[in-house]
Amino acid sequence: MARQRSRPIQNPALRAAIDQAGWTLAAAAGAINAVGAENDLPLTYGAGAIAHWIAGVVPRDETIPITVEAFAGHSAARD
Repeated sequence: MARQRSRPIQNPALRAAIDQAGWTLAAAAGAINAVGAENDLPLTYGAGAIAHWIAGVVPRDETIPITVEAFAGHSAARD
């Protein structure tokens, strides 16, 4: 389960990255799940989880590098 913060923070950088990628929250979740599967880490995130992350919930530790890779892969595909 995600760690709760005593004072939640917003994550505008994640929101900006999603917007820049042209993704919906569901599309971002799908990309993260796909990269997780490629790395033998089955993930089942949906739009709700991504919305929680934007609102300040911290994803599981093993999900963070997967998320970074999902966005990096999208950026590389656009270059």
